[in-house]
Amino acid sequence: MIHTADEKYIIAIPDIHWSAEVNGLAEFDAKVNHLIDSLTFHLYEGNSQELAHSISLLTVK
Repeated sequence: MIHTADEKYIIAIPDIHWSAEVNGLAEFDAKVNHLIDSLTFHLYEGNSQELAHSISLLTVK
């Protein structure tokens, strides 16, 4: 995960060819929902909600 100077996070999982950008200043639930949508679109199955929640926890200071 990369934290940019403009308070965004770029998250990538190269093994599944997936990446997303999350606004670090957005509400936590908004970050989780954005990641869920992105992962669900990419993966179509699996527990993307838990993964999105775990990734979002990394953006909390």
